[in-house]
Amino acid sequence: MPLLKNGSFVEDRWIHVADDVTPAYGARVIVTYERLLGVEGEDLFQRGCCVGVVVEPHERVEALAPWIKWLQVIALRFPKFSDGRSYSSARILRDRMGYQNELRAIGNVLVDQYAFMRQCGFDSFEIAEGRAFESWHNANIDMTLTYQLDSNAIDPANILEARHRHKRAEAA
Repeated sequence: MPLLKNGSFVEDRWIHVADDVTPAYGARVIVTYERLLGVEGEDLFQRGCCVGVVVEPHERVEALAPWIKWLQVIALRFPKFSDGRSYSSARILRDRMGYQNELRAIGNVLVDQYAFMRQCGFDSFEIAEGRAFESWHNANIDMTLTYQLDSNAIDPANILEARHRHKRAEAA
């Protein structure tokens, strides 16, 4: 699947691994929540794997606390566009748990929701092939001004700040 990261499509170097597959030593793997929290979770790290996890909307991200420092990717699933539970999970991970690594949106990820996902802390997006990919590829997703600040932005500008700068410039 195409991966959008930092505004560009990049090669996804991570492999989604089924629960019944033993990953190669040192592999970059994304496993299920159940596998990570189960008896095999610690073994993945001992095998030298770079580990990521997929979290379904009904699963609690707070349970990832023991692993949060070592997880390189947390992928939050959007099963349908109207299910917003993963937005809340993203905010919990970034704001309450201090997660700093890659936060990925997967599943039914729509270009219309890009700005909202960025504001919640997502920094990469798995895009489905076909029509959805075309809409992402053709969309202008750079937003220089927003009503709400993007939690990933280095130098965020919002509309209120832009209006104040404009008024100061007119007065000068």
